[in-house]
Amino acid sequence: MDAAGNAAFITGIFLLMYGLSEIRTKNYAPWVLAAGVLVLVAFVRIESQKESPLINIRFLKNNLPYTLSNFAALLNYGATFAVSYLLSMYLQTIKEMTSRNAGFVLITSTAVMAVFSPVFGRISDKKSPFFISALGMVLSAVASAALFFLQETTPIWQLLLILAVSGFGFSLFASPNTNAVMSFVPTEDYAAASALLATMRSSGHTLSMAVITLVMGICMNGGTMENASGDEIMNSIHISFFIFTIFCILGIFMAIKRKI
Repeated sequence: MDAAGNAAFITGIFLLMYGLSEIRTKNYAPWVLAAGVLVLVAFVRIESQKESPLINIRFLKNNLPYTLSNFAALLNYGATFAVSYLLSMYLQTIKEMTSRNAGFVLITSTAVMAVFSPVFGRISDKKSPFFISALGMVLSAVASAALFFLQETTPIWQLLLILAVSGFGFSLFASPNTNAVMSFVPTEDYAAASALLATMRSSGHTLSMAVITLVMGICMNGGTMENASGDEIMNSIHISFFIFTIFCILGIFMAIKRKI
């Protein structure tokens, strides 16, 4: 068991998240953030010297297409994980919908994923998973860009359409990108490659929430959601989706740098 690697990774992520969440309210938060970066740098050094590391850094150093596929996953999950949180906040505070009705709206993207993810997973077994996953990143970027222009008066049917596009884009990306990742490693390394991809997924989730925490802290001047004005909430939503759109665009470039 790689105890040192586990400890360094968990500590680094914790310090990064805490530093980002408190950067507007605590004077020492930038130092905590810097400490998190240093601990993660140390984590990379530890892992590169281990025979049985938590994350096989040698995979990333010696296999560029594999590395790009993993970082495309990190950016995709970073851009999509917090969509439901932001839109739930929008629907319940700006549109004044009940939590139940907001859930009915948000389930749109999940329903689309449930229908199409298995389909594109099977298609990517026979066709190029590189092209399919790159197309998924493009649709994710389109959905994030559309949500950047969300307004108080945006009709629900438009939001449903955007959520459907987002869910369809995620369906195109997730399973085919997993196939793409696995195609770059030998069979005996599938377990390690799968573990690293899962780490990228969870790191993307963390990154997504870190972005929201930082943006909301800035837009709301360190205040709480209960005391936030409609303008502060909308500014938080717009800035967050602007950042998520950039994530998707970077992910597109990473996806097309691989063989398609």
